Amino acid sequence: MLKRLLCLLALLAIPAAALTEPLVLLDDLQGTVYWPEGGTPCYTYTYTYPQVAGDDMCAQTINAFYQYEEANTLLFTVPIRGEGIQDPTLPATTQVSYRITANTDDLFCVLVITDSVIDGDRQVSVSAQTFGRSTEKPGNVLTLPFLLDIVQDDEDSDWLKDRQTGQANEVVRSLVWEEIRAMDNVPDFWDEEMLQYDFFPEEDFYYDGENDCLVFFFQPYMNAEGADPASFWQFPIPIDDILDEM
Repeated sequence: MLKRLLCLLALLAIPAAALTEPLVLLDDLQGTVYWPEGGTPCYTYTYTYPQVAGDDMCAQTINAFYQYEEANTLLFTVPIRGEGIQDPTLPATTQVSYRITANTDDLFCVLVITDSVIDGDRQVSVSAQTFGRSTEKPGNVLTLPFLLDIVQDDEDSDWLKDRQTGQANEVVRSLVWEEIRAMDNVPDFWDEEMLQYDFFPEEDFYYDGENDCLVFFFQPYMNAEGADPASFWQFPIPIDDILDEM
């Protein structure tokens, strides 16, 4: 009883500012770029990324991540895609948008959708960043083994990291394959071999804060012919289910 009382008093003594709270969002980092510069534009690239308030390491690292994405877009992505356009008479656009899937004491997760139409061909890609807030390196993007805590922040053994990553990937692929086998209207080309070459669980996931699970996704190019190019398959799996199979 005395020990519990001492612990309670210690918690009450912690300043309110020290208690972790969801991150506060600032105005988006956004812009529109036209290519080529100084002439009649044939390509329009619009992007929107989140920015968060605070001057701590976590906030600075998250903001720097998307500021780097912006810089990379301006220096490389737009010129490379612009120069690759075959028919400049057709409208060419890219729109990058995001959705926050979790903003908790421990995790800040962002789902990013890149939707492009170039030379009359529409292509959509999906990526996600799960930033750790309570790790030794707050603000870093967590891959699956770090999120599952089967690899520690200070782990410097590449062999162990590769081993744990491979094990986590295989477990998730197996769980996803079980779900696929139970589904109707599955594309004919979906098989276990496809999961090995086109599905990368260590990165192809986001944390769903509302339902407290990881959601693994396939890229839209894996859809059956004729499917909505903006749709993508998603497989929610509780973290405990993954750890139970490890």
